[in-house]
Amino acid sequence: NFPMVGKFGYLGILLCVLAVPRSGAAATCTWTGGGGDNNMSTAANWDNCGGAHALPQDGDALVFPAGAARDSPAWDLPSLSLTTLQVTGLAATNQAYLIHTTGGGAVLTLTGGALTFNAPPDIFGNGPGLVMPTRMTAPTTISNLGTVKAGVRSAMDMNGFPLTLAATGADLDFLSDVSGATAVTTTGPHIVSMGGTSTFSGPVS
Repeated sequence: NFPMVGKFGYLGILLCVLAVPRSGAAATCTWTGGGGDNNMSTAANWDNCGGAHALPQDGDALVFPAGAARDSPAWDLPSLSLTTLQVTGLAATNQAYLIHTTGGGAVLTLTGGALTFNAPPDIFGNGPGLVMPTRMTAPTTISNLGTVKAGVRSAMDMNGFPLTLAATGADLDFLSDVSGATAVTTTGPHIVSMGGTSTFSGPVS
């Protein structure tokens, strides 16, 4: 039996249990854009994060699918360590996703070695983009499997691992400032455009 602590003792215990963060297996969090703004910290913008409208946590994967209500996800979450990030279509606005930071020093860490774009052209002929500081903890491949050019523009710390830029379906604009890469390799039948100010000393092939 729980001891009664004041008039609301049992209710307080119940609320404490409900407030415990999600635990257990990692989730694949799907962006729905169903909240009242573009912020990733708005729970109603997410689904499948281990519960209805839970927020992404360390160890999760992120998917930005076809048909979501909002196309400009604003990263106002703290730094997160995620397995993968995938853009798999166009938002319901028929505009390409632009995943961007709101500042504040947050960093996206990817542990699973994959950042993937796979989308058709939007109503303006544009493709998806990522503008978010990133850090990799494994050999990583950034792939464009879609049918329109995708873009990455952010500071990227490879943390001593190699980076592969795969323009498999269409061109890939890679305008990031890269550090810590042991090597950078481009592959695929389409054009990889590289820019930014990089400080790694490994080979480029």
